[in-house]
Amino acid sequence: MKYFIITTIIIGIQVLGFLYIRYYIRKNLNPHNLLLEIRSEIDDIIKEINTITDRNIGILEDRIHKIKSLIAQADNLNKNLSPKKIPKQELVDFSKLVEKPILKQKADPIESVKDLGQTKIESHKEQVIKLYRQGFSPDVISSKVGITLGEVELIISIMGQGLL
Repeated sequence: MKYFIITTIIIGIQVLGFLYIRYYIRKNLNPHNLLLEIRSEIDDIIKEINTITDRNIGILEDRIHKIKSLIAQADNLNKNLSPKKIPKQELVDFSKLVEKPILKQKADPIESVKDLGQTKIESHKEQVIKLYRQGFSPDVISSKVGITLGEVELIISIMGQGLL
């Protein structure tokens, strides 16, 4: 009889433990509660996004205001500035600074364009080879010469094969 009572008490504790765990799981994993939690988190995220957006809009409006004031200042300076007020010594004739054309005028304009393109290509090749021999990386050479990185690497690889 003693064993029966002990066994009944143990089974009763296990049943109560099972019921408590079942209640706890149902309470915490209830689809309605999970949905409410997710909605709450989404609302918090939306509030945070709205706060950040408002801050960014404020920054943009401030910068727009500063740019407008700078434009107004530049317009005022431009209105006040006239060629009569500038001494002749400070005036520069930019037309004299423009380089003369490298190519002589040919009878056929299409040939002139072809020659100009060929001259640019040759000068790019020479610049790339010169900079590469000076130890510059292809990225730097690309930015200095004004051509793509792929073109620079192609010229370097052709040079390495001895074809240039």
